[in-house]
Amino acid sequence: MVAGSNNPHNHTCQTTNQDTFIGTKFKYDIVPVFRLTDPENLLEKWQKRSRKWPPKESVDQIIGMPVYLAAKKALEASREEVDFCLSFCMLEITLVQNFTPLQKYTFLLLKSIHKGYLSEYAEILTTYHWKTAYLLYCENHEFDELKKDNTEVCPFDEVSRVLCFMKECLDLRKLDHYFIESCNLFTSLPIETIKCIAEKISPLQDTDSIKCSVNMFWELDHKQEIHDEIVDQQTQEQSKIKLVNAVKEMLKTMSKNRSQTEKAKDDFLSYVFKDINCKTYKPHK
Repeated sequence: MVAGSNNPHNHTCQTTNQDTFIGTKFKYDIVPVFRLTDPENLLEKWQKRSRKWPPKESVDQIIGMPVYLAAKKALEASREEVDFCLSFCMLEITLVQNFTPLQKYTFLLLKSIHKGYLSEYAEILTTYHWKTAYLLYCENHEFDELKKDNTEVCPFDEVSRVLCFMKECLDLRKLDHYFIESCNLFTSLPIETIKCIAEKISPLQDTDSIKCSVNMFWELDHKQEIHDEIVDQQTQEQSKIKLVNAVKEMLKTMSKNRSQTEKAKDDFLSYVFKDINCKTYKPHK
């Protein structure tokens, strides 16, 4: 499974697909995962949660999508060699892909603020935090409102409301995971840093101040003078070979530590199912 990240060591690839993007760079991590066989138990509370968005047909579609278990450090008392986390990446991708034009525009503006105006805190308050906050914000808004275009609703007004919501979360030091409400994504963030971020967000109340914060991203990107180029077929093939070799090495490492990995995975799942009052998890033999 692959997913985007702020990791500076990410691999970078390009695509020349004329039907999608031309010369667009993509970053990806190679992440080994286990696919859960019964994710519906984890999503039961989310499915029944009272909401205005997404519409029921989208919820029904998402419930049937795969959930994974990824090797990743815990938010607290982490032990990198045995820690796991639940990954809802496919569900989140589906939600974002079904965004209305207004939602897409709003989210892009939020990411611009994150990468420009708030760049000094970008490794602490990450794009994942912003995505989670925006999904929670959308859930409490009528779908008919979210479907309006920028001739009916000013995206900067939407951004202002999301910023207010994020500041409330920072002040409370609490941002619930979108799918697992019992998980607070802010639990490991330094309190003083949270206060600093909240203070920096506070002035962004009107359209002019938000526009200025967005412009900081575009100015920063311009100074970097990054030029996207369409790579030739040979370069694409070389990138594929490097990716395949990297996956092979990853699998070798996993094989060496398989017994420890399996035990850690089963211990984690047993804990999760107990925490959310689901049916007891039984390890696969």
